[in-house]
Amino acid sequence: SAVAEGEEEQAHRAVVDEIQAAAAWAIGTAAKNSEEFHGWALEDLAGAFESSSDQPLTAVSMILSALGERRSGGGGAAQAKRQRCLYALGSLLRGNRASTRHFVDIGGPAILGAGLAEGLRLDAAPGGSSDLTAADYKHASKVLGLGNDLIADVLNNEGTGDGDSGYRDRLIGSVTTEPWCRAASLLVRPFPSSSMQVRERALEAMLTLAPYCRYGKDDRRAVELVAAEVHSSDGGSLSGLDAEFKAQFLSIINSILEKTGDAGS
Repeated sequence: SAVAEGEEEQAHRAVVDEIQAAAAWAIGTAAKNSEEFHGWALEDLAGAFESSSDQPLTAVSMILSALGERRSGGGGAAQAKRQRCLYALGSLLRGNRASTRHFVDIGGPAILGAGLAEGLRLDAAPGGSSDLTAADYKHASKVLGLGNDLIADVLNNEGTGDGDSGYRDRLIGSVTTEPWCRAASLLVRPFPSSSMQVRERALEAMLTLAPYCRYGKDDRRAVELVAAEVHSSDGGSLSGLDAEFKAQFLSIINSILEKTGDAGS
């Protein structure tokens, strides 16, 4: 029957997701622990697959393809694959400028940005969707964390003679498009399924993105409300921070407010 066929297809898809998740975990662990794997991120693997594309088929492009999949359902296996693919991508890109250039050249930031827009329902529910899970918020915050790290890396290498302004501008421009900017602003807010770690990552990303994003009064107000929450004694998720974490939160918040001082003016 059609129902049985559908269930069989879902079971098959879950097995494929599990295999791909395990492969992504192995790739991420190898790249993170050994620089010898950094060059492999760019190796053209098209000869090992039936690929009709005239573009190189690399570990980076295949992981991006997996992250760019749009399908409903999937359960825990699909979520695990998504998490591990992002871990693998981060391991291949962080500290690997050649891989990061390839990532930008093949439109990686746009693929991740589209994932942020869809995953956080940015178009359907600009103020936040009630059906998002803790896993949705966590994944989105880790995407923002990766973008934050890539921008920080290219900025930290300015003036070292180890880069060019054209590439820098392309990378920053591709990671500060509307979905990236809106996602950071959204995730600083106190949603029931969110967490302190998610909001901290979002604040750090918003601080990095602020000079390049068109943040307005609503975005600035969201950050001001986080500051009020930190200072509050009402038992909220941020009111009980110890002195060190509170100081860290407030330092990030104050820096964002400084950078968005003219928002909406």
